[in-house]
Amino acid sequence: MGFFSWLADRMIFEASTDHIDAEERTRKIIEFNGGSFESWLISNVDSEGSDNTIFALKFPGTGGRAERGGPHPAEIIASDNHEIWTINPPGYGTSGGKPSLKTIVAVCDAAWNAFSQRANSRPKIVVGNSLGCMYALYVAARYPLDGIFIRNPVPLREIIIGRYSWWNFGIGSRMVTQQIPPEMNSIQNAAQCRAPAFIVVSQRDRVIPPEYQQQIIDSYAGDQHVFVVRDADHHEPVPEDQWDEYETAISNFGIQIRSKNNG
Repeated sequence: MGFFSWLADRMIFEASTDHIDAEERTRKIIEFNGGSFESWLISNVDSEGSDNTIFALKFPGTGGRAERGGPHPAEIIASDNHEIWTINPPGYGTSGGKPSLKTIVAVCDAAWNAFSQRANSRPKIVVGNSLGCMYALYVAARYPLDGIFIRNPVPLREIIIGRYSWWNFGIGSRMVTQQIPPEMNSIQNAAQCRAPAFIVVSQRDRVIPPEYQQQIIDSYAGDQHVFVVRDADHHEPVPEDQWDEYETAISNFGIQIRSKNNG
């Protein structure tokens, strides 16, 4: 199984360690049972933060880096009161270790523990992009949240088998998917999520085709708002002619989060 474990990590993660200027972000080291990893923080509140501060825990995509992590969508939900923690898993940036499916559950748990201690009883959301949605759905299925914001969520097992099985009759791809921890099954996790969800789908996504994303949407147990970015591929931003609609939808999502937290 060692070869397939190595192959799975190589297929799934696109880690980088080159220096990226984090500008005014603050670096925080989080310890876990396999070592340590870093989170980069953006905050526009003081050391304590007000009761209505929105705290966001963000997981980037497979090639993403926390040093580039922005405040979105918290800057729309709570423009004056937000704090964002963006995670660099092991092997990314200056986080120790190597990117590995073997540590992914422990990383999620450690990130949540550090983040929730800081946020305490104040509103908390988890944010994921692409592969980062797998981390976000794991957290949302297990911990008390006020909302989850994900873009282009990936059912990893299904997409590996569905898109990478042609060359070996499915034998290799199934061996690879066996390396994915069962706790990281995004379809099953979605069925356990109760927090309100804002789900963004790129209409012409060629990396994670919408029919795969729909499997997670169909399984999601909580309230959800699905926003389709018209004619967009995986990495393309929301176009200007859709931005007002998008911003309004996120603002309404923020109202839902606040109402849930205050109720």
